Amino acid sequence: AATRTAPRATMEVTCDFDAGNIEVVDCSSRTDVQLKVRGDPYTELEQKTHKQWFYFRASGDIQGKDTCYKLQCGDCSYSFAFQGATVVYSEDRKEWKRIADTSFDKASGVMTWKHKPSSNVVWYAYFAPYSHEQHQDLVAACASSPLA
Repeated sequence: AATRTAPRATMEVTCDFDAGNIEVVDCSSRTDVQLKVRGDPYTELEQKTHKQWFYFRASGDIQGKDTCYKLQCGDCSYSFAFQGATVVYSEDRKEWKRIADTSFDKASGVMTWKHKPSSNVVWYAYFAPYSHEQHQDLVAACASSPLA
């Protein structure tokens, strides 16, 4: 399931929105949120399923509270790309910031980051997403331009 809620509904992790992608393993503890990168659809050309992108929303009683995320990504298509990477987050999906406290353990294939959000809703991603909705806004702006 894409959405999981911790016991007593203290925290929810979901990817049920445009461009969202995550598999929740366990979010019963704010100090040990276990996640996996969900695979993309199978490609006929390469005859495989790629895994790399993650983007999800965490919500609930998390404002001002230390939260630790552990993302199993050692089996991703390009797991070496997680070395030195920093997770991005947003509390409004407009302004994205990097989480300096991000690490990747090559031996276990786990990316870990700790964050204390300033709101009860926060989005996390591999990099700042460019959603289909943003794409549609760009196309509409271009179509209505006198230069088009």
